[in-house]
Amino acid sequence: MTIIPEISQKIRTVLGTAAAECAEEAQLVQRQGGKVNGVNLSQTLVLGWWQDPEASLEQLCQMGASVGLVLSPQGLDQRFNARTATFLRRLLARVLVERVGGEEVAVEILDRFSGVYVQDSSIVTLPAELRELWPGNGGKGTASTVKLETQLEMKRGELDGPHLVPGRLHDRCAEQQHAPIETNALQLKDLGYWSLDSLQAAAAAGCWWVSRLKLPTMFRVAGTLWTADQWCLQQQGDTFEVVIELGMYHRLPARLLGQRVPPDVAAERRRKLKRAAQKRGSTLTRERLRLCDWTLLVTNAPAALIAYDEAFVLMRLRWQIELLFKLWKSEGKIDKSRSDNVWRRLCEFYAKLIAMLLQHWLLAVTIWDYADRSWVKASRTIRQHVIRLATALDSAAACRRVLHDLRRILSRGCRINKSRKQQRTFSLLLACGDGDA
Repeated sequence: MTIIPEISQKIRTVLGTAAAECAEEAQLVQRQGGKVNGVNLSQTLVLGWWQDPEASLEQLCQMGASVGLVLSPQGLDQRFNARTATFLRRLLARVLVERVGGEEVAVEILDRFSGVYVQDSSIVTLPAELRELWPGNGGKGTASTVKLETQLEMKRGELDGPHLVPGRLHDRCAEQQHAPIETNALQLKDLGYWSLDSLQAAAAAGCWWVSRLKLPTMFRVAGTLWTADQWCLQQQGDTFEVVIELGMYHRLPARLLGQRVPPDVAAERRRKLKRAAQKRGSTLTRERLRLCDWTLLVTNAPAALIAYDEAFVLMRLRWQIELLFKLWKSEGKIDKSRSDNVWRRLCEFYAKLIAMLLQHWLLAVTIWDYADRSWVKASRTIRQHVIRLATALDSAAACRRVLHDLRRILSRGCRINKSRKQQRTFSLLLACGDGDA
């Protein structure tokens, strides 16, 4: 496939010429002719922590030896400083400029749209000493945090971000980091980004959206103003669909879709709400607690484009970006470090995040066209071959061979196990539209 040579070249550029340029910009190398340069240091740290996110200094030095950097653990430890952090942050910025997507996954419901986008953010806590660089909310243990503002396109696996913003910044402000999406695209919105102005602008631009209803947003049905609680109290069945005008003043044309949840799900929702309210010191209304019985969605898409059941299936795709963050943290350990050294912690965060983005490029071009792909299985398999990639970087042909091998290996077995308890999201997506013939 032609995309493999392109990705091979991108990876070699990031860990080659781009690393050298970023090192010069950050004044990483103070003495010409020394052992350490931007290329071998970036390869040592990025590939070393990619191969083993818990790698010790000794293990990192072993990776360094594989890429031509002979350095003692003590010598490497001395390299964790402000200059190296600046260098890695600049290199990360180079990676974030790239847009890499694989072959489109063959799912009919996704093919109806030019793109299907999910957006969310995740917080990484840093040492309090970095509060001037990455200010957090100021609470206990959150003096310094960085927010990873990320948008994922589900048809091809293309990432926009993660854009790094201070943790104290609200999601709606951070959302402005993303490029505008194309006409006939579908946005699966998170409540953290809820804004009637944003929904109105998306509709005016020819985009579709599905979102949970933000409470206590009001809406009109046939000219009469309702709250969600008032409307749900009138319902006798377990489902409903109604055409509405969303917002007291915006009056956006939309559909409101309601689905009553099982009693145990409603009880768990109430438990979580009460715990959160107690933590904030606030009081919950009876109306808010009653609405735990329902899942409420709003969409500007007509039923001919997104049917009632399909809207609820599509919203399950929102979990994919949560799973991506979980992959970066549980497998890539971008938020963990063996060290208390402030600069090493920051360098480690940047290097590991670069590794996770390179990994995502590989996931996109090797297994994205499989609807039942397993990110965890694939990432663990890729880690086993990082050392091969490291030793192949000097040769374009050798690097391409490694990636072709990875494509073949990942296609054998890196799939989600079938669940006996409930249908997986990919199964539900594939089933959508089957009865339309």
